[in-house]
Amino acid sequence: MMLLVIVSLVLAITLQADARAIVNQELPEVLIETLQQSFACALQLGPDAAKVPSVQDVDLTQLPEDNPVLNRLWGCLWEKKGFINKEGVVYPEKLKTYLVDLLSISPVVGIDVEDIASKVIKKCKDVEGSDYKVRSIKMQNCINKSVAEIVGA
Repeated sequence: MMLLVIVSLVLAITLQADARAIVNQELPEVLIETLQQSFACALQLGPDAAKVPSVQDVDLTQLPEDNPVLNRLWGCLWEKKGFINKEGVVYPEKLKTYLVDLLSISPVVGIDVEDIASKVIKKCKDVEGSDYKVRSIKMQNCINKSVAEIVGA
């Protein structure tokens, strides 16, 4: 289960704590970078950041797709990470690289991270959304679901 929600948790923690304090801890580089980018996106939201659902109110394996503030946040994060641009063009290789990095730090042993990432990206890269923000969150939900199905978490 931890494997599925790592990105969601990173984002949620960032929104509910000062990312600078978290970054000073011993975390893998992929998580530190995501924390920093998430925090920058939360700052861009300004006062609207308070409208992002709290961790307790959200199923982190299936993020709400109808929350405009969460959509803005996710779109910003995915754009910063280079997964998608504002025109909605997805860069599957960048997304796959990130997914491989996340799966590599997973506590699940004996998994072929390259194979899993390839299968997930193939399945989710064409998910549509009304704009890049909605597409980002819909793709995240596809990724969460697909990883769970493949890994059996």
